Amino acid sequence: MSSHGESEVIPHTFIYSERYGMKFNSFKFRLSLLTSLVLGVVLLLYSYFLYWGLSVALYDDLDKELRTKANATVHVLGLYLKVAGDSPRVVDYVINRINFPEDVDARLEIVSKIDYYWTRQFEKLSMQDDLMHLISPSGSTLGRSKRLSNDLRQIFIEELKHGDQTSPVFSSIRYKNRYLRMVSVLCSFNDKAPYILQIAVSQKPIIQLLKSRLLAIITSIPVIFLLTFAIGFFFVSQLMRPVLEVTKAADAISHRDLSLRVPARYTDEEMRRLVAAFNDMIARLESSFKHIEEFSSQVAHELRTPLAIMRGESELALRKDRDPEEYKRVIRINLEELARMLKTVEDLLLLARLDYKPEIFKKESFDFYVFYREVFEQARVLADGKGITLEFVSSPQQVMVYGDKHHLRRLFFNLLHNAVKFTHVGGMIKMSLKTQSGKLWAHIVDNGVGISLEDQSKVFNRFFHKDQGVVTDEAGSGLGLSIAIAIARGHGGDISVHSQPGQGSDFFLSLPMVT
Repeated sequence: MSSHGESEVIPHTFIYSERYGMKFNSFKFRLSLLTSLVLGVVLLLYSYFLYWGLSVALYDDLDKELRTKANATVHVLGLYLKVAGDSPRVVDYVINRINFPEDVDARLEIVSKIDYYWTRQFEKLSMQDDLMHLISPSGSTLGRSKRLSNDLRQIFIEELKHGDQTSPVFSSIRYKNRYLRMVSVLCSFNDKAPYILQIAVSQKPIIQLLKSRLLAIITSIPVIFLLTFAIGFFFVSQLMRPVLEVTKAADAISHRDLSLRVPARYTDEEMRRLVAAFNDMIARLESSFKHIEEFSSQVAHELRTPLAIMRGESELALRKDRDPEEYKRVIRINLEELARMLKTVEDLLLLARLDYKPEIFKKESFDFYVFYREVFEQARVLADGKGITLEFVSSPQQVMVYGDKHHLRRLFFNLLHNAVKFTHVGGMIKMSLKTQSGKLWAHIVDNGVGISLEDQSKVFNRFFHKDQGVVTDEAGSGLGLSIAIAIARGHGGDISVHSQPGQGSDFFLSLPMVT
């Protein structure tokens, strides 16, 4: 009996076998079965039409044969009756080939020629087993085959009621497990009223042939179905291999290792797109996990320092009794650190909203020149407090944008606060605005300490700090430029920086204009 902890340890190969083996509810099995069923239905329909077409062709050939036999018989009867007259014995001879009448002996030479012709036709047309019946104009039987029973003769006569005798009538007859095909034709001899000649042949050869074909179809369909299922399962397995590899890779991926990728070695468009989409998703997840890991580490580092300061000051104050001023100082330091921590947390919450909740922006169309001028007037207070000159360089023009004034104002104050912070006393900051190619470009240029080329790619990273050699009592959180670029990108724009150490920095903001 396994413990709870042991029951959770399941070999990966067992999981893979359970999921992707030959299961009746697997997609691979169902797709193979579906293709086999579709093929089976198509095969059944094809077999049905093949069987039906064979049956029609065989019966058409049989009817042509019956017509040929009837025409030959009528022709011979006409020849004999011209010689011997309307004699039942002549009819009986033609039908049964026995007891030729003696009164035609005087014309034996003519009869011999007819008889020779009829013998050859009789054998050529294989009429030995056929059933023939000749009905006189009065409706009585003038002659019939010796093997034609009275019951069957009555059935022959009944069949005359079901068709129009002006043309050959074909019919199928079943009598005592016998299947016959019969033709009824009109014929006239010696200018007398028309006779009716009926000739019937057995359908046994056709029935046997059709049965053999039907048996072959019935026995071959299951074999073909199983064969197509096996072949279909093989090809479906090959087609599903990328999907299984993607799934196998998904099973192997965990938060500890997101570097696994599915090899893109398939040529099928759908499979390539699936593999590419999966690999892109894993890449994004890997990037997100790395970002979360770095973000958590940086948050812990940023909060550790103020917490350590607060704890140290508090422990120091509690070691012995102190005067009220000392306690006030400790409380004041703790409040400052708490305010710094609160500011960091608020900035982090804002960044999270900017990243994952674009609806945070309340956008509207407004004149950006007027808005930018207002930002300039408000920022002069920051610059004047440090003895820095702030200039606005732009000709008045209406520039319409679609954005959130509140967040864009925060963007610019973050940039301006950063410029004021790293510009020496008596320095200069310029704000300018221009339009180009459907975009507006806002520049904030300072002549401060500048940024090294190595750091220019990092200044927008969260919690990035660098001692720029400027004495300041402001301890930043390292999130101001991260928030600024997040706001810019949320408005379809971007921020870039050009700088050289000791020569100042130039921040470029681009935003799309409203056309």
